[in-house]
Amino acid sequence: LVSTQQDIKNRVKESYMPALIIQESVKTLDRNIGNVETLLKETKALYKEGFVEQLDVDRLELSLANLKTEQENLQRQEEMAT
Repeated sequence: LVSTQQDIKNRVKESYMPALIIQESVKTLDRNIGNVETLLKETKALYKEGFVEQLDVDRLELSLANLKTEQENLQRQEEMAT
């Protein structure tokens, strides 16, 4: 009986921890997306004024696209974990 209870506790921990880690990763990623969106907006304004190159804007747009793809992947993982 004690062994069964311990097994159940271990299974709950094994199931809960990945879900918790995914949730925290989603929160961090959401903040990163917000930061890159702000930086992209500012960089576009600087580009219009001639202070940065189009390449700088392109890099940030690519970074934002990659972050959004990762966000979608994490959301799918979160759905599967819960």
